[in-house]
Formats: sequence, C-alpha cells, structure tokens
Amino acid sequence: NKTLWLFEGANGVKTGYTGDAGRCFVGAAERGGMQLVSVILNCGPMFEESSRLLEQAFANYGIVELATPGLPVGAVGVERGVTGTVRYGAGRSLRLPLTMDERARVYAQYELTNATVYAPVERGQFLGSGRVMLDGETLAEFPVVALEADGARDFRWCFRRVIEGFVWRMDKGVPGFRNIWPIAESPPAGSARN
Repeated sequence: NKTLWLFEGANGVKTGYTGDAGRCFVGAAERGGMQLVSVILNCGPMFEESSRLLEQAFANYGIVELATPGLPVGAVGVERGVTGTVRYGAGRSLRLPLTMDERARVYAQYELTNATVYAPVERGQFLGSGRVMLDGETLAEFPVVALEADGARDFRWCFRRVIEGFVWRMDKGVPGFRNIWPIAESPPAGSARN
C-alpha cells in the first residue's frame, strides 16, 4: 500500500486482486478529524486514483458539528415539577461531512414526544428525537434528552417546604402558604435601637 507513505494522512487499508475483479484497493486517510475511505475496482493505477479521489474529497468536504450534547436548544414544561421547566438538547454529538454549499442549507430539527413531561424528570431522560435535514431529506437522527433534572412537587416536597418555611424564612416556604414564624428584621444601617 504505497499511499501509506505517499499520501498525507493515509492510514489504510488493503490491496486486492482477482482475475475477474482486476486490481482493487480500499484506501483510507484522516485529516483534521475527518476520516475518508475510497474504493477502487479494476483499476491499473489504483494508488494514484485513490489518492486523487481522497484529495478531492478533502478539498470539498469538511466536518460540521450539527448536534452538541449539553447545549440547550429549548425548554419544556414539567407538570407538577418543582421548577416547572427543564432545558433539552441533543443526547449525543453528531458530526457530518458537508460541502460549503450544503452547510448553508442544512439544519437540525428537534421534536419532543410530548408537549409537557411529568415530574420527576431525570437528567439525560429521553424526551424525543432530532433530525438533521438537508433539502427535505433526513441525513441522520439523534436522541433529544433532558439536560437537567426536576423533582416532583408531591406531598413529601410540600411538607418539607412548609417545615423549612416555619424554621427558616418565609421565602423558603411553599408558595401560597403564609409563614407564621416571626422574622426579625435587621435595623437599617446607621440607625440605633432604644
């Protein structure tokens, strides 16, 4: 495999020959995080042809990250949740080779299974599916997940918040419940108590 020392980034793969197929070659190369493979069948100058195809592909294509895990793209309401919403995004990274022209026309589409989810919600919980679209065609799919958790506003949570409101401060209590524990306010700066 002469391309291993003649072509920049070459890292494989295998030569082959049969009487019916002729000289064949599967070549591969990696540059800038993009791995390409060429397949040459029944070709005398198979190494040269493989190198030409790979060079042409490297010149015309580049890797584009279309879905980034951990990057919020929206929020969904959480029924009976403590915070009431969680942000969502891609569950895994999705990178595709695209031409400069394709980059201007490609986009990611996020679809949730339900408009609202029910508490509790775990971080990483599946919420729907995403698609990478180009000219109305689906190029790839990826999971859409919750990027944060939200607990359930159940009896246990409400009871704890009421106790916290009695013991600490009014703003720790359950919204709608009045705190009956007196809170001593600090005097304004520069004033003296009699």
